[in-house]
This record gives sequence, C-alpha cells and structure tokens, in this order.
Amino acid sequence: MSNRLDKELIKYNLTVEQWSLLALLWSKNNRTQKSLHDELLKNKATINSLVNYLIKNGFITKNQDTKDKRRTIISLTE
Repeated sequence: MSNRLDKELIKYNLTVEQWSLLALLWSKNNRTQKSLHDELLKNKATINSLVNYLIKNGFITKNQDTKDKRRTIISLTE
C-alpha cells in the first residue's frame, strides 16, 4: 500500500511524509510548527525540512502568530 501511495504522490512531487503533514493541516488548518512535531512524532529538524519544502513548492505558508511572536503558524495555501 505504501509503495502504491508513493507512486501516486510522485506525480505531485510529494513524499508520504510531506503528504502526512498536508493531511494533518487539512484536518485542522493553522497549526503551530510544534503541534505538527508533536502529532507526527517527528523531530524538529525533520518537520522544519518538510515545512521548508512545502513552502518552496507553494503548498503551505508560515507566519508568526499575531498574539504570540514566539509561535509560528503553518497554513495550507488555496
């Protein structure tokens, strides 16, 4: 099943890990980067790499929380 999913995602230049982050945002958008780290059980460096790739390819955006400047909010693009 994983191999089949990999073959489908390659059409969109995505990996299973990148897709899982997008799916998490689809279920509840506007999450902190820390919540993604906690829910996906990935280390901070991995989440940072996934986020940077998805930003570069226009899937998500990253902005500072207006209420707490220490927090970063990750959101899906249209």
